[in-house]
Amino acid sequence: MLLDRLPLTPNGKVDRRALPKPTAEPNRAFATPEGSVEEALAEVWQQVLRVERVGRDDNFFELGGDSILSLQVIARLRKRGFRLTPKQIFEKQTIRQLASVATSVRGAATAATAGPLPLLPIQHRFFAEVAEDRHHWNQAVLLRPRVWLEWDRVEAALLALVAHHEALRLRFREGETGWAAEPGPVPEGSALLWRREAADGAGVTVLCEAAQRSLDLSAGPLLRAVGMDLADGSQRLLVVIHHLAVDGVSWRVLLEDLQAAYGGQALAPRTESYAQWSARL
Repeated sequence: MLLDRLPLTPNGKVDRRALPKPTAEPNRAFATPEGSVEEALAEVWQQVLRVERVGRDDNFFELGGDSILSLQVIARLRKRGFRLTPKQIFEKQTIRQLASVATSVRGAATAATAGPLPLLPIQHRFFAEVAEDRHHWNQAVLLRPRVWLEWDRVEAALLALVAHHEALRLRFREGETGWAAEPGPVPEGSALLWRREAADGAGVTVLCEAAQRSLDLSAGPLLRAVGMDLADGSQRLLVVIHHLAVDGVSWRVLLEDLQAAYGGQALAPRTESYAQWSARL
């Protein structure tokens, strides 16, 4: 609804209670998505926006989309073999419009980068401001599986994940001209996954702290996982990644890829290398 002005409280904030009840706009005629690209987009929108159906002329942002959800759309669509950019989603906001600019990425995996890589601005800031315990800056998730995990399969999935995402193989070293990043090899499976037993929650905490202290910026790896079998018959899976290689949005993509790799699915091809991505940013 368009209002002449927003009602405000005495403190100058929007008075939500004084807002008029929104009236429903006339329903736009539903147009069924056409072609493989529009159908893939519609299915992804349904999953991400949690709506029952999506028409080819529906607007992403009118359906509840935002910048964060647009990144989920891009990641899920890439697994289906199509590529979009955040800019395109903001400029082309309907299924019909986006389908006209989506490109195919099937079989278009990018070769791994060799040699030093330029640091991102946030990485430059990290090395400028953090002087102590640089190895210990990480993000972690502790998962309680709903089904029994086979640690051999988890190890294979982690290897596939690290092989697929070049940022997880980075090594950071300081030289005469400052800090630089360089992609390293895929580490041995045992270096990625520790298999441990824990008696109780206190034992889980000890293992988590040890894993978070074990990351090494110069030698790697930047990812460490711990598969834990507890005395009560349950399991835990800890995944720790250094903050230089992950953020809140990346976790969604990485966990989806980890689940897919554990299930034996091939990961979607990368459309650009880490070097191309960092240069573009």
